[in-house]
Amino acid sequence: MTPIRLLILTLDYRIHQDINIVISHSGGQLPYDVVFKLADFGYMRFKEKPEIGQDVHGNDRGGTLREKVLGKEHPHTLTSMSNVAQALSRQGKYAEAEKMHRETMTLREKVLRKEHPHTLTSMANLVSTYWNQERWKEVGQLELQVAETRKKELGERHPDTLASMENLAFTWKPQGRKRDALLLMKECSWLQLQALGTEHPNTLSSLQTLDEWQIEE
Repeated sequence: MTPIRLLILTLDYRIHQDINIVISHSGGQLPYDVVFKLADFGYMRFKEKPEIGQDVHGNDRGGTLREKVLGKEHPHTLTSMSNVAQALSRQGKYAEAEKMHRETMTLREKVLRKEHPHTLTSMANLVSTYWNQERWKEVGQLELQVAETRKKELGERHPDTLASMENLAFTWKPQGRKRDALLLMKECSWLQLQALGTEHPNTLSSLQTLDEWQIEE
């Protein structure tokens, strides 16, 4: 039986059972496209209904399969880990999400390097977890690091850099750094006008925020 056929059987009839049957019947040799589809399926089911997307041990099915076939440090395995961490965060399981985001970030630093865009994405995801827990000091420190590194590596007009700048401004404002936040939002808005144009949603959002903050002054 082909791996593709096994995949279909697994998805249709064995959704609650260990999908390692796919590996065992294929002799451990699966095409990457099958692995990825199964991993993505596991993630989507995990988002919709955690008990279906997990195996009996509470592990994400897609992420577990990718780790087994590709290895824990493979970029696609790390993507699965990041996806599950975000799903955990959406469920309010911030401690578990933080642990997985941190592990993903550490592995990406090792495999890709600290300044790689994917590593910076992991750092930004960790910031989001801190934000949800109202850990403002850690939010500010890590968000500043992400913004500065993105500016250096990607350029000040890159959308990811601009997003980090805007996030940092929103972080500073409730911490009492209103003047710094306002100046950073001004810079961010100006760069968005140059890079994205006047009609881009991000530009319009930043300009609206800037107007509101200036009125407050």
